[in-house]
Amino acid sequence: DDRSRSEIGALCNSRCSANDYFISDWAAAQGANDKEVPFHEASLQTLLKAGVDETLSRHAAHVLSRDPLMVFDDRLDIDDEKESDQWEQIHGTNWGSVRFKPPPCKGGIGWRVEFRTPDVQLTDYENAAIVAVIRLLTQVILEEKWQMVIPISLCDANDDVSSSRKAASDGLYWFSESFLSGSAELSTKAVQAPLREILGGPHGLFTRLRTWLDAPGRCSPESRKEFEAYLHLFERRASGSLPTPATFMRSLLSKHGSYTGDSNLPIDFVHELCKLAVRAAGERPSQGGELSELLG
Repeated sequence: DDRSRSEIGALCNSRCSANDYFISDWAAAQGANDKEVPFHEASLQTLLKAGVDETLSRHAAHVLSRDPLMVFDDRLDIDDEKESDQWEQIHGTNWGSVRFKPPPCKGGIGWRVEFRTPDVQLTDYENAAIVAVIRLLTQVILEEKWQMVIPISLCDANDDVSSSRKAASDGLYWFSESFLSGSAELSTKAVQAPLREILGGPHGLFTRLRTWLDAPGRCSPESRKEFEAYLHLFERRASGSLPTPATFMRSLLSKHGSYTGDSNLPIDFVHELCKLAVRAAGERPSQGGELSELLG
């Protein structure tokens, strides 16, 4: 947490946290911004006077409410009409669960939203699964215009739950009530549900992804099979039938001869874990390798 003592009272989250503010042209989403967050007032007024809409102005002014984490001497005196370094020095050092990225001044790149929560996994297979499922998820969200907005304070609550032991299999998460029920009603009401229901329930995320994939001509049989294997991996972790990487590595630690139970990682354990990651990087499910407990 990089916040100074004076910032802790004003800034509800560190730079590495769940997001503080929804950006949406859906009117109800503004009601979902139920947390008090600070804004850099001078920047807010400048943006509004320049014709930037209120929602985007407030987002930028909130980002600018933090002090710069770093400043480059050789990039202070630049033309802000041609280069966006001043903005990027602050915006690029705020790591929320997702990040909205306007295009650079010089163009060439469009408007982007980054998914920032996934961790690097032990194997290439798991990393490929994360990238493929997120790519699929973004495609279907955009095409079908899914509406999953809930009060942003509940997103903070979900972030807290996700850091607890067995969070994937035992945790309860707030999620859109209308989405999980299959209702056509647009609402920010939320209900708590286990991850296995959010992913694989009758109207869950993965259930809807499978429906999209199964449309005629959507993808080749080979690609459909690979997507199914990726979805199944995450569903098994959500059900508890496979351990998460965190649970798997804690299990290795608890069995290690040098570990004394004091939460300090022995150097030889860290070395052995790194060697395991190198040896087993190419493993896949059902191969019976060193990571069969992790991958199934």
